[in-house]
Amino acid sequence: MQAAGSIQQFNNPRDLLQQSHFPSIDGLRAISIIMVLIRHVTVDTNLDKYFNGGIGVEIFFVISGFLITTLLLKEKEKYGTISLKKFYIRRILRIVPVAFLFVMVLIALNYMFALGISRNSFIMSLLYIKNMPIKSGQMDWYSGHFWSLSVEEQFYIFFPACIMLSINKTKIWITILVAAIPLISYVAFLNLPFFANRVVHTVTFIFINMLGQGTAAILTGCLLSILLFKGYFKKLPSGKWTTLILFIAALAIHSIPYSTFWSYVCVMIFDFLIGFVIILNLNPDNYFARFLNTPIMVKLGILSYSLYIWQQIFTHNQPWAHLFKYADSPLINLPALFIVAYVSYYFYEKKFLRLKDRFVRA
Repeated sequence: MQAAGSIQQFNNPRDLLQQSHFPSIDGLRAISIIMVLIRHVTVDTNLDKYFNGGIGVEIFFVISGFLITTLLLKEKEKYGTISLKKFYIRRILRIVPVAFLFVMVLIALNYMFALGISRNSFIMSLLYIKNMPIKSGQMDWYSGHFWSLSVEEQFYIFFPACIMLSINKTKIWITILVAAIPLISYVAFLNLPFFANRVVHTVTFIFINMLGQGTAAILTGCLLSILLFKGYFKKLPSGKWTTLILFIAALAIHSIPYSTFWSYVCVMIFDFLIGFVIILNLNPDNYFARFLNTPIMVKLGILSYSLYIWQQIFTHNQPWAHLFKYADSPLINLPALFIVAYVSYYFYEKKFLRLKDRFVRA
């Protein structure tokens, strides 16, 4: 990788994808979890309208799509095929143990503090179908964040097989879906006679729930990884401030309060801009990448999944909020959250991560 004037040269994109770790992506995860935490801490306050935690989740989705696709492309490039069995085992070992532990803790808290969480809500969380509009499993605050985990896990049931069969066909279908999802999501909420048909209505909203709520962001990350791998980004704008400006532009676009079709388009543009931020940060020689690569941001990014899992009971409507004065204070609960996330990651999740490494093809 070389810099020539204001153009960043990607002479061999495959060399970039061979990196075993991208620290700046940990930094982006840190920004994402900070956004989620601020949003949830400010729920039901005068500040909640100024913070959009959904932006943080959207960034998580783009990162996930880019990284998972990169790992699959590297495996297919090296071995000529993809081991679906090992892929699924790795995903289970990364995602499920701490999620399962959280649900078990939540069951105990539900009993101790009479939180009113239904049995079906727990079942839907454990089955990763929390994003489905099933009336018997209505959203509750404490397990509400499992909708995003459900979106990811459902997506990764099918996607690796597509990459394994044909990268080029997968690229085409992703492009079609990324373009179609905003349009279908918008049209479905219009009062059109076509959607009065019950079958059409049901099929459309199954499509929206499975592909229109976060999946488009994952697909965007997947597409940009494929395009990078295929050599489409051999020359990109360089400059010390370019990536930061691009990131700020993405945040500004996502924050535009459109209530029309353009709101869906803006989210799509946001996803692509975040994808380009990820690609540009593969070259750490810019100010934004340097910030993301600072030890505190990398460390926070490493803990981001643990923080995301546990934050729902610490940031708002805490089960113990009525026990004593200031029990609901962020000054008490946020430090407690970080302690729990740290202990969860280093003394529980790491055991499964070490086991997960055994299923990486050498």
